[in-house]
This record gives sequence, C-alpha cells and structure tokens, in this order.
Amino acid sequence: MDTSTTDNSEAAPTTSVQAAALADGLTLVRLLLGPLVAVIIIFGLRFMDTGEGNPDLPYRDFGFAVLASVLFALGALTDLLDDILGGAQKAGGRMFGWFDDAADAVLIGAALLALIYTSQKAGVLSPALLILAATYIGRDVLVGIFKGFDFSKTGVPYSKLGDYKNGLAMLGTGLLIATPWLGTVFERVRAETTDNIAQAWMTSGSIVWNLGLICLGIATVLSLITAYDYFKGTPVKADEADA
Repeated sequence: MDTSTTDNSEAAPTTSVQAAALADGLTLVRLLLGPLVAVIIIFGLRFMDTGEGNPDLPYRDFGFAVLASVLFALGALTDLLDDILGGAQKAGGRMFGWFDDAADAVLIGAALLALIYTSQKAGVLSPALLILAATYIGRDVLVGIFKGFDFSKTGVPYSKLGDYKNGLAMLGTGLLIATPWLGTVFERVRAETTDNIAQAWMTSGSIVWNLGLICLGIATVLSLITAYDYFKGTPVKADEADA
C-alpha cells in the first residue's frame, strides 16, 4: 500500500511535465505550419496561367488549395490540443507556453497575408479582406510589441473572448483558404437542386468566401476588445476562471 501511494505521487509530476512538453511541441509545430501554409498558397500562383481550375478564383490549382486547407486545419487542431494540455494561460509549467498566442498569430497572419498577395496578383483583392486582415494582424503586432515581454514573464491573461476570437479567426481564415475547392463542392450540390447551373456555379464560391469574411470580421472586433483589456483592463487569469 505504501509503495503504491509513493508511485502515484511521483507519477503525477511526471505526467504534468510530459503534458507540458507535448503542449510546447504542438506550439512549435503550429509556428512552423504558418509559413508553410503561406508558401503553398503563394506557390499556387504559378498555375495562374495554366488554364487549370476556376479562372475566377485567386489561384486555379485546387490541389494547392486542398493542401493548404489541410495543413491549416492541422494547425488549428494543434491549437485545440495545446489548450487542452496547457495553453498560454498555464505558462508557468511550460517553456514556451507564453508563445502560444504568438504561434496562433503567425498561423493566421501568414495565411491572410498570402491570401492578400495572391488575390492582388490575380486582380480580385477584396477591400473587406484587406481591411480585416490588416486590422487583425496589426492588433497582434501591437500587442506583441508592447505586451509580449510581460506575457513571457507572467503568461497571457485569460478571457473567454480570447477563445472565441481565436476560434472564429481560425474558422474564417480556413474558409477563405478553402474557397476554391469548397466552393466547387457547394456548386455541385446546388446544381442538383436548381435549373440554373451557371448561377449555382457563380455564387457557390462567394458564399464560402463571404462566410469566411464574416467569421474573420467578428474575430477582428473581438481582437480589438481583448487588446483593450490587455492594455487597460484586467482579464481573468487562468486560475481565477470558472472551470
């Protein structure tokens, strides 16, 4: 009985250390996926003049869009697992816990910048995308510059709005990346339920794109609110939040 009790007390710290190490690893994976997704989106631009795919979309080769979507979704999944295992708000038990939000910013920001670049080169840059992306990325840069050092010492203050902001930004950006192939899927489904196949084809992509912009827009508003909290307010700490 005594031996069993001792083993359990020693196993708990070991498990905690392993979870912290795994969470740190997921943060680093997400940090690397951001530039990789951006490169894949931009590389798809090489196929602009090949006549492949949909000429009305920022890039025509659906293979690159699918690959970028899958990798971005993988990055979003690592963020979810990261939060379960530790998250930025529990940085005290981790080496890179404070870098969790920065990794999110790199993943989302890199993808948005790549979308802006490819859309501009294709001549279809949306002013809404440009404004929302610039605001969202600018907010992250300012918070990182002025509060990054504090966060590296104390951990990022936790708030539910921050969770909603990240989730909506991930969803919105993911939809924007997936528009070329996901719009085609919607097109085929809608074409089976309407006599006007051309109309279904022309509007399906825009539905996915606009839904992505709506999610990104809400996330941008929430990001400004949380930024104000970081600078002026008192966000709830992780250990003070309700379970």
